[in-house]
Amino acid sequence: MKTLGLALYGNNNYLNEYCIDEILTQGINLYDEVVFIDGGSIDETMDMINIHKDNYLSKNKKFKIYKLPWRDSFRKNMMLLTRTAAMSQIESDYILYMDADELLLESQFSKIKSLINLDNDAYSFQTLHFWRDYNHIKDYVDNWYNYRPKLVKNGLGIWDGYQSWIDKTGSIQRNYTSDLTTWDYRPVYSFAEKSSIVTFHYGWVLSSERALEKYNSIELRHHPDGSTKKIEWNWGMESVKEFKANHPEVIKEKIKRHKEKYSQYYK
Repeated sequence: MKTLGLALYGNNNYLNEYCIDEILTQGINLYDEVVFIDGGSIDETMDMINIHKDNYLSKNKKFKIYKLPWRDSFRKNMMLLTRTAAMSQIESDYILYMDADELLLESQFSKIKSLINLDNDAYSFQTLHFWRDYNHIKDYVDNWYNYRPKLVKNGLGIWDGYQSWIDKTGSIQRNYTSDLTTWDYRPVYSFAEKSSIVTFHYGWVLSSERALEKYNSIELRHHPDGSTKKIEWNWGMESVKEFKANHPEVIKEKIKRHKEKYSQYYK
């Protein structure tokens, strides 16, 4: 039976309204190993991480914690750095990379275990992008990815438009396999087989104020002159679809609280 490691980077789970707690809660029966890299949390994130670490270790699973503060000055290259750092520490046969605002359906865990035992190099997962609330998903338009390489054999180091790996001397080697001058995760490589696994991306289930702040922060990584900065936020709900299927079990209490707080979104 092949082993599976989770590569996870994030910071300020509670301030950023991330899903790190839920990722680790649902994954205790899926992952043989976790590598978490903290980007400089100032809230209670690390207290929560250490509780999960104890739980994983009690089940004879590996759990490693590292620190790598996020630097806006590195812009989009910071994403490459964090992912390479996490991947380089994993010992398992396969690596699954999760962003801090993503979750998987628990009912698909058995499929993931089946995939890694087929011994292919890489698999792409479909992504559902939730928009404003938990009942709507964004249509796939420019700069939004619908399939993304998420599960790879250890040693390949393939993410987004970059290929990176650690060579025998311990140095980071990189090939730039696509133009990432824009916020572009669209490339899906010929070697990454499309799977039926679905990633739930909740990163834009936010208040309008937080969405505006997040948008401007992201844009500054790619346009440091501030030319794309917005001063008002419009959700543009004309380009969304209603979502009527099931969410992961682990997030259902959070969804209930969101519906109570933002009842106007669910009428």
